[in-house]
Amino acid sequence: MSRFPIPLRIILIFLLLYSGLFIYRSSFVIESTRYFCLFDDAMISMQYAQNLAQGHGLTWNAGERIEGITNPLWAFGMALIHLCGIPQNYTSLCIQILGFVFLSLQCIIIWNISERLFPRTGIIPIVATLCTAMYLPLITWSLTGMEVSVCALLITYVLSKIDFYTHTTSIPWKEILLLALGTCIRIDMIVPGFVLLFALAFRSTSFHKKTFITGIVSFVGIIAIQTFLRFDYYGDFLPNTYYLKMTGISPVYRISRGLFSTVKFLFFFNPFLIILPFVYLRSHRHTTLYTIAALFIAQLCYSTYVGGDAWDWWGGANRYIALAIAPFFIVLSAALYHFFSIAENTYSFVKAQRNILIPLAVIILLVQINFQRDGSSLTTWLLIHPPFGTDDNKRNVEIALLLRHTSPQATIATITAGSIHYFTQRTMFDMLGKNDKYIARLSAIVPKDKNKFISFHPGHNKYDYHYSIAEKKPDIIVGIEEGNLQTQSLLTQYQRDKYKHHILYSKNDSKYIADYRKQIFISQTK
Repeated sequence: MSRFPIPLRIILIFLLLYSGLFIYRSSFVIESTRYFCLFDDAMISMQYAQNLAQGHGLTWNAGERIEGITNPLWAFGMALIHLCGIPQNYTSLCIQILGFVFLSLQCIIIWNISERLFPRTGIIPIVATLCTAMYLPLITWSLTGMEVSVCALLITYVLSKIDFYTHTTSIPWKEILLLALGTCIRIDMIVPGFVLLFALAFRSTSFHKKTFITGIVSFVGIIAIQTFLRFDYYGDFLPNTYYLKMTGISPVYRISRGLFSTVKFLFFFNPFLIILPFVYLRSHRHTTLYTIAALFIAQLCYSTYVGGDAWDWWGGANRYIALAIAPFFIVLSAALYHFFSIAENTYSFVKAQRNILIPLAVIILLVQINFQRDGSSLTTWLLIHPPFGTDDNKRNVEIALLLRHTSPQATIATITAGSIHYFTQRTMFDMLGKNDKYIARLSAIVPKDKNKFISFHPGHNKYDYHYSIAEKKPDIIVGIEEGNLQTQSLLTQYQRDKYKHHILYSKNDSKYIADYRKQIFISQTK
């Protein structure tokens, strides 16, 4: 059996070409220079990584120890890129290429799992791998710098090894260690990690106690080490983002919002495509297939518990659900083929038109799983429109280049914490609290209207403008809402500046922004 059969090679080549075009379409040119930029949350990690590479520690602002990231191991990897002396406008490209590599490896493993589970049905590996390679949310999270790519790869790799331990008493040391270390990439990797640990322990019909105990000890040990290092360095037992998202808000609001997000995902993915695999599993019992179902359910539940993701409005699998979506495509492909075979044996027309109906069904499947919200996502999937976040990235880099005309001592308050800081390298005040301990521990501000249970964005509903503006006294304010009654009285000491189509506020008596104001004047006289 060829390790890289022709269909798999074709899918990988297509993924290479598609990813290349995706990355290019996500870049942009400003003042004759092409910039590659990651999703803004990933750019926060890049800022931490840049400071680490420059000797300032794993920090957002040099000298401040606040853990505004949840992916320390991923940030360490980003720091290695920064040690290579790559120009700042190309560092993100390296991370995007790495995301492509991880996504390609996941496609290979998905093919191998499918082929091993269904050796006599060549179409199932093709469909499962093609769905993985062409699912827009997974592509987007992987190619815009999120740690989803490496976490999903780790999960899929361990999943592929479960069958090898079914009839043996040996302890899967390597797989257990990888799962435990996965919590260093993201602490919430403990959720799929425990699902896979149970699958490794409950093999065949017997329970392997040593495997389970080894896994528990490994998880506890790695997390204990992380917690000790975190407290020693940052002074907190948990990341600052935990306090931001999980405290100061009623679990009722958080979970209701998460439930709404999950239901919306299931609806647009198509409830039929969700239910069908579980119907299939009732009569096709297999350890790996049941583990896949458990992984998918666990990630849905976790996403619901934490309130979903801030960008669920975009549609498709969010960063939590995306970790289990590729393995789920294996079960979905098997279920679809199973019921197609029943129809084929029942209706002669289906059997006669098999060579037409199967490709048509695959195309419809790909369109359906990428149909998000109102279907506008299809133009992004086809790369007619730029990838998600590209326009915001360009705007933020334009602002960052303007802010470079301030003095190095200037301070800037912003609600966009990643790319502006990364490309500016000034002291930043994060008005939404991801990198601010005080704001992260405030009570969340929840809408008071009838949509209060579903209409807020997790991690973006805490702020105190009096603290961020009146007390911090930043030289420049970026991204504040115009017309906000809470800020109008706070902005009396600030001048409203318009640069291209951006609105900023600059402190009237600041001595660090003379060159910045010259640039504003030049832009307005052009």
